[in-house]
Amino acid sequence: MVTGRPRVGGGATDEETAFRFTPEERAQLARLLVDCGAYQRGRFTLASGKTSDTYVDVKKGLTRPDILALIAQAMAPHIDTDRIAGVELAGVPIAAAVSIAVDKPCLFVRKEAKDHGTKRRIEGDLKAGETVTFVEDVTTTGQSVMSGIDAVEQAGGKVLTVVAVVDRDEGAEDALLARGVELVAILDLPTLRRTHDELEAYRAGLRRR
Repeated sequence: MVTGRPRVGGGATDEETAFRFTPEERAQLARLLVDCGAYQRGRFTLASGKTSDTYVDVKKGLTRPDILALIAQAMAPHIDTDRIAGVELAGVPIAAAVSIAVDKPCLFVRKEAKDHGTKRRIEGDLKAGETVTFVEDVTTTGQSVMSGIDAVEQAGGKVLTVVAVVDRDEGAEDALLARGVELVAILDLPTLRRTHDELEAYRAGLRRR
């Protein structure tokens, strides 16, 4: 899994030259997500059905333009496909923001097809053979985005990459690789945990003064 850096191999592409995301910006994104309450500790049931003592709610950050813009900036170096796709709910604003950042069209993928109107599952134009990058808020087992990949590939697209804000390292990478799809994570749980603990220690120090 690639974590928060442009792909390597051969010379730098034009896109890798145009879009940079530095370690300092990555640390800033982690701090902003922790500070807005996106990283939580407790007892939670994840979308996968697993229980965990940590929950990452990136949607809390997506409502803030500064965090959403930073996420788009972080993902931009990893977009080398014809289109960007996002599964509702969180994937939609991320896909729109990344689309603006890299000036490429995006697709919005419903979890289920509408039962009225056009009954489409995918909003946006997709031509047969076009390549697609999915953007996600959090990947755990990969089940959520896998359904979106199915929809896009049934419509004639070819999914090459999934770029997630946070990967929980609980099987998504292997599941996606089995389908020939690369997972790129901007942040991981250890980074958020460390950032959270540092922020809590700093706040505790301020209270003791």
